[in-house]
Amino acid sequence: MLPGRFTGRNARAITFTAMDHRQNLIWTQTIHSRSSIWRKLTTLRIHQIRSWIRLFAWLILAGGPVTWCWSGSSFPVPTEDVLERTVGYALPSRIGEVLWQADQPRQTNLAVYSARPPDYDEKLMRRVAAAFGVRGEIEVCRDEPTGAFGYLIRELNPTNRLSQREVAFIVTTGAFRYGTADNGWRWDAKKKAHPEYTVPSKEEAREKALALLPLLNLSTNDLEHNRDGRLRYSVGESAISYNDRASGQRKREIIQRSIIFFQRVPCGGATSNVGDGGQLSFTFVSEGKVTGIEWFFRELAEAGQAKPKSRQELIKDIKAGRCWTWYQNVPRFLTITDCELAYPQGNSLTCQPYLWPFYMVTGVGEDGRRVTLFVPPKWKD
Repeated sequence: MLPGRFTGRNARAITFTAMDHRQNLIWTQTIHSRSSIWRKLTTLRIHQIRSWIRLFAWLILAGGPVTWCWSGSSFPVPTEDVLERTVGYALPSRIGEVLWQADQPRQTNLAVYSARPPDYDEKLMRRVAAAFGVRGEIEVCRDEPTGAFGYLIRELNPTNRLSQREVAFIVTTGAFRYGTADNGWRWDAKKKAHPEYTVPSKEEAREKALALLPLLNLSTNDLEHNRDGRLRYSVGESAISYNDRASGQRKREIIQRSIIFFQRVPCGGATSNVGDGGQLSFTFVSEGKVTGIEWFFRELAEAGQAKPKSRQELIKDIKAGRCWTWYQNVPRFLTITDCELAYPQGNSLTCQPYLWPFYMVTGVGEDGRRVTLFVPPKWKD
C-alpha cells in the first residue's frame, strides 16, 4: 500500500474554499473529474484542511484558544467542526419544559473509540471483481492536484454503457465500492414502452444482501442489532412515474431498492450517521441484479471512557441548550420518549479520529413534532 493518507476529491467541477474564523478567503481550488465512480469515491476531505487553517488563523490573527481540549484521558473532546459534521448545531435557544417518559439513560460502557479508515485489501478487490465478472487489472488512480489516490478495477464497454462496471477502494477515504452504470431504468425501444420491472421486494432484497456478506468477509456479528435483538437495517428506494399507453393509467414503478446495514459498536450503542459513515448498502435493480455496493466501516479501538449522566442531568442540559440537533426549530416544551446511547459518524469525507458517545434523546413537542437531540456525557472528571 502506498504510504500516508492525503486529503482530496475528484469531482466534475467543484470549487473548494477555505475561510478563517473571520470569513476571510485563505485558499480555493477547483477539481475536475475523470470517471463516474471516481467522482463518487475520491472525495476531498476539505474540512480537515479547513480545520487546521482555521486553527492557525485563530492563533495568529486572534490569539484565541485552541478548540482541541484534552480531558485528562487519552482522547480529546470533539471540536466544533466535528460536532457540526456528526450531530448538527448547538441548540439556538433554551427549552422551556422537559417531561421525561423514557427509560433511564445508560450508565455503563460509555467507551470512546479511536477510529481510522480501513487499509487497502487487494484480495478483497479481486474477489469482488471475480464475483461480478469485472475483468481488468488493478490500477492506481491518482489526482495530482489534490494528492488523492486509490485502486480501481474498471471494465468499460463502448457499445453497451449499462455493462460498464468498476470495483474501487479509495485510500484517502477508506471507502470501498462496486458500481455499474445501470440505475434500473428500462425502456423497450421497439414497443416504445416500459417493460415489467422485477426489482426484488424488501424481504427478497434483504435476503440477497445477507447472502453477499461473506463476499466482504463480513457476518451478521459485524452488524448492529436493535435492542430487541433483531438485525437493524433500513430500506431505500428509487422510483419513476409515467403514463402507461396500454391502460391509460398513471403508473409508479420501483426501479431500485437498497438495503442498508450499520456497523456494530463493540461495547454497544447505536450507529448514528451522516452519509455513508458506519454504513453498508447493497442496491438491486430488475432481475435481482446487484448494481451497487457501498461500504465504509471505520476500524475501532477503545481509547477511554466517558462519564455517564443521570436523567436529571440530561434534563438540565436540554433546558439550558447544552445539546446539538439537526432540527432548525425545536419546540419549547418537550416530552422525552426515548433515550439511547449513540455513536455519531460523519461520512467518509470526515476526518474523524475518534467516535464519541452521546445520549441520543427523542422528544415530542406539544404540536406532535418529533425532534432528536444529542447530549454529550461528561468529557471531564
